[in-house]
Amino acid sequence: MNSHAKLAPSAAHRWLECPGSVAACEGLADAESVFAAEGTFAHAIAADCLEEGTDAAVEIGTVSHCGRFTFDEADAGFVQSYLDVVRELAAAPGAELLVERKVMVDDIVYGTADAIILGESFVDIVDLKYGRGLLVDAVENPQLRIYGYGATKTYNRAPGVVRVHVVQPRHPQGGHSFETLLAEELYDWVVTVLEPGIEAAAGATLGATSDVRQAGDWCRFCLAKADCPAIRAKSLEAASSVFSDVESMTPAKRPPRPTDLAPAELAKILDVAPLVEDWLAAVRERAYEIANSGTAVPGHKLVRKKSLRKWTDEAAVEEMLMELLPDDVSPFAPAKLLSPAQAEKKLDLLGAAMVAKLTKKPDTGMVLVSSSDKRAAIKPGDVFSELEN
Repeated sequence: MNSHAKLAPSAAHRWLECPGSVAACEGLADAESVFAAEGTFAHAIAADCLEEGTDAAVEIGTVSHCGRFTFDEADAGFVQSYLDVVRELAAAPGAELLVERKVMVDDIVYGTADAIILGESFVDIVDLKYGRGLLVDAVENPQLRIYGYGATKTYNRAPGVVRVHVVQPRHPQGGHSFETLLAEELYDWVVTVLEPGIEAAAGATLGATSDVRQAGDWCRFCLAKADCPAIRAKSLEAASSVFSDVESMTPAKRPPRPTDLAPAELAKILDVAPLVEDWLAAVRERAYEIANSGTAVPGHKLVRKKSLRKWTDEAAVEEMLMELLPDDVSPFAPAKLLSPAQAEKKLDLLGAAMVAKLTKKPDTGMVLVSSSDKRAAIKPGDVFSELEN
């Protein structure tokens, strides 16, 4: 068995929607980002705490193997919120806690669940998400449903309910989300969604359905998005609604002014904008890789990035400035109050709690998002009414 599943549960949202992405991504390098490395570090500490029965605070000061991260007070608070959820669930009578255990659906679909709680009539899956950027919801989450189903198979359980949980403490809107599924509901999803998805994705790896490509929000972390025909087609389809001849567009031909677009035209462009933005970022990254390897990219070149000067010896600089500057001019910039986030990093848990009492989130106005966003919709008139009150 390979160390990495052919169809990883963590990528299920992508391969269930776009079977052809599996074959397209084969052989492409997936370099670990600094955010993923930080999450791996936090997961390792959380697992140690669960195994040893300790709280996250005892790990403060721990340095990661790579030396890039130090576990501090703020990290301890985030991880502790995950530990508290797991331990509360594991406190059920007769429950068994399993930490970082592999669960298998079949030979190509398997993964490692952060925490599994096996009870007499239930199975709980708890997943720690350490990201700040993308909010992850437990509801209708295919990765966690696969873990839940895989746990029932791996540990030969027939529960009445399967509950899946996401603890995402660092996201501004994060916290603890969960979904409770009757066993029949989960098995129905397996038969109607998962099994056909596995068949289609497995067929793609054999070349049988490699042309089945679908573009959507699942493209965000796809390694093959820079060369994806589905993203290109969807982008062209949206652009065609406002450009008369997309294929002949040149930089000299300006796009129409947004004020000239109808709401329906704006909606088409907004729907595809995230795809295009991600695709363009991947194209730039791919072009840089090619140029950096020595292959010319027509009309482009590699140059040094602009940089700001930095002192090479601050002690010597301080001495020089003290000597040469006028007496009434300080060599130091004015001191500035720490931000709430900076203060939390430097304080213990009690101090961090005081920070929470002394901070507020100002109203920064409204933003237009997709209808699928989970935040409640508001009308401009509602805001004006609140201001009047």
